[in-house]
This record gives sequence, structure tokens and C-alpha cells, in this order.
Amino acid sequence: MCVGRVVAVYFEAYGNHCYTEEAITDLDDISYISLHVYVLIHHLFSDLTREECNLLTHHLASNIVYYIGPTNVLIEENILKLQGNEKKYYFDYFGQKDIIEKIS
Repeated sequence: MCVGRVVAVYFEAYGNHCYTEEAITDLDDISYISLHVYVLIHHLFSDLTREECNLLTHHLASNIVYYIGPTNVLIEENILKLQGNEKKYYFDYFGQKDIIEKIS
């Protein structure tokens, strides 16, 4: 499991994917999301690989499993930390056996 910080949101128009800064209120309108990826390492999330590169990816909105609000996240250099109840909820929820089976 990893956490992705949204970098850009795209919608589909005339067979192309278009960047937008406008707020999108319907998830069905999103065709792709660009994400800066943080990988879980000992209850912290890091954006660096062994080669000291950042992970960036494009995903369908339907691939997003859970939304974490920006007030529950602290980013310091290359580390992302979940704060307060968000940290407890995240690890409790995604640590459940039935949830692990569903996303595996």
C-alpha cells in the first residue's frame, strides 16, 4: 500500500486527456490523476527509491482506494507522515484481514 499526493487532474474531452485547475465535483469526470507516490517504510511514507529517484505515476480515479484530507498529512522533505486519528484509522483499516484480501 502506498500514498499518492495529487499533482494534476485530467478530464477527457474530444478523445484527449486535458489538464484542469478547476475543481472537479464528480469523480466520473476525472479521466486520469497524476500522483507523486510515497511508499510505506516503518509507518512512515518515503518518496525516494533505492536509486534516490521520486516515483510519479498516472492513474485512473477508480484506482484510488481512500482519500486523506490535506490537514491530516505532514510532508517534510521526502517523508510523508499521517497525523492524529488519520494515522490510527489508516493502519487499523488497511491492516484488517478482509481488506488485505480485497486489495491483494
